[in-house]
Amino acid sequence: MIENLPVSQQLSKSRGLLIGGALLGAVLLVTALLASVLVARSHGSMGVFAALCAFAVCWISGTLALAITLHTTGGTQAVSGMFLSIAVRTGLPLAVGVAANLVGGPLTEAGLFGLILIHYLVGLFSETCIAVKLVSTYSQRVLAS
Repeated sequence: MIENLPVSQQLSKSRGLLIGGALLGAVLLVTALLASVLVARSHGSMGVFAALCAFAVCWISGTLALAITLHTTGGTQAVSGMFLSIAVRTGLPLAVGVAANLVGGPLTEAGLFGLILIHYLVGLFSETCIAVKLVSTYSQRVLAS
């Protein structure tokens, strides 16, 4: 666990999470801006709001999954951590999308579920690349020390 790690490794994981979350947020924000331009034509300001909601849901779920991945890296619970991060990464956007469709309303009409899907796929690719880089960098530092 992270509590048993030396301070330098704890800081390394924390710094990696901050940088990874910010990078993921930047990629998803660009996706939201591009989606907003397309959706605003047909649904106006509600389409822009739906794109921003999709951005927020996917950024939160991706950052949580990244935190779980980094927290469990290098320990005996690494495989369990990967499964939990997959569940969080997939479950949160899916639950929000399904709940929005069940409730209905202007966000559903503006295509929230489709926007979540687009943000999910972009975020999944980005988060996977970030996680691979951070885990490999962390593993190299552990092996070097």
